[in-house]
Amino acid sequence: MSLRFTISLHRVASGLKRQSSPDVQPSTPVTDHLDWFFQQTRDNSLPLKTLATSVVLAASPLAASPQIEATLLPDHRVRYLDYDGEVSGNRGCVQRLVTGTYETIKSDTTQFIIRVVNASIIDLEDQVEYEPNAAKIQSSLHRLLTTNPHVELRH
Repeated sequence: MSLRFTISLHRVASGLKRQSSPDVQPSTPVTDHLDWFFQQTRDNSLPLKTLATSVVLAASPLAASPQIEATLLPDHRVRYLDYDGEVSGNRGCVQRLVTGTYETIKSDTTQFIIRVVNASIIDLEDQVEYEPNAAKIQSSLHRLLTTNPHVELRH
């Protein structure tokens, strides 16, 4: 069963600190990153499985690697599949870059492996562009998703 996914650029508000969790020190600054949002059910009865990866990785030639280090985030609201704009609580803003459908190959406590069924680039002209390099990041992500049979997000 194919489900939807979206990868968004999350520009973080300056001075924001990561919320406390068992794996992260509360004082660790949050930096700009990519949010990977995965629909878990067709009827949207569950929130989105969410992981974060480095923006730098996506913009580099190494983005061709289908094995990506990721941070598992708390589940997010389904609205983020289609949302661009400010995040409440002065937590920055998100800009969708790539969307599509996927199938889960494996999901456990250390990895999330998917097969991308289709991936589409979001038209940046329809958005307020927050990041000057968004098109480059977007292109690298699209290439990663369309040239590899599987993508593994290791967390």
